[in-house]
Amino acid sequence: AMSTLRYAPAVLAAFSAAVNKARCEQHWWQDASIAARQEYCDARSSSSPALRVLEKDTLELRTGRMVSGSSVAQFLHALAILTGARSMLDLGTFTGFGALAAQQAGDIEVVAIDDYRDGRDAEAVFHKHAKRTTSLMVDGGLSALRRLQLEGREFDMVFVDIDPTNLEEMSQVWEMLVGGLVRIGGAIVIDNVAPTEATWPPYLGSAVPPELKEALVAPSWKNVDSFNRIVAADARVVGSLLPVRDGMWVVVRVK
Repeated sequence: AMSTLRYAPAVLAAFSAAVNKARCEQHWWQDASIAARQEYCDARSSSSPALRVLEKDTLELRTGRMVSGSSVAQFLHALAILTGARSMLDLGTFTGFGALAAQQAGDIEVVAIDDYRDGRDAEAVFHKHAKRTTSLMVDGGLSALRRLQLEGREFDMVFVDIDPTNLEEMSQVWEMLVGGLVRIGGAIVIDNVAPTEATWPPYLGSAVPPELKEALVAPSWKNVDSFNRIVAADARVVGSLLPVRDGMWVVVRVK
């Protein structure tokens, strides 16, 4: 492969600026179309009154925009029904939106995990809305999962909503889940795993040298792509990467 070092930094910067300008001028309608489609899907994926109240309380937080949204909530509700889930692991629970969404399907035991490193105000909202069958582990994801492994826990479904750019953590979490924390026949949903146009250049055609295309991709999203390749190649699961909001893996453990 050719090295990007033969391109001066100023050249790379100018090229990047030109690409971004072209995106704004030629592809703004596509970004607007995607946003409009998601807004339409959320509007038609009407959630329960309890979820609407939780979403409202969450959006009032400084970090409230991290909430998953109605379309994801209704998907988790439907998935809980389809799998007949009686237990769920909610990793990166935030205010418990995903947990409460799944619990619309019935009396599901949920173990929710979050370290609340961005502030404890989200934890207060969590406790305000959590059902009696929900327990919270305020801990880092990996250490909490190890404790659950030692307890011999096994879950029917898992919702993962943590930083997808941390490849080392995501890889370890994945191995713990398919290695036993999720039962065979259980479902795993992983949110925020399809890079957006702002961080991944999907419109750079074949005329752009591969090494320049590589240089323009944010390093953090290369980690996301590496993780997606791990999931796609894992014979223990069957699933699909869906273009829902910021991308969502939906897989079933089969072995």
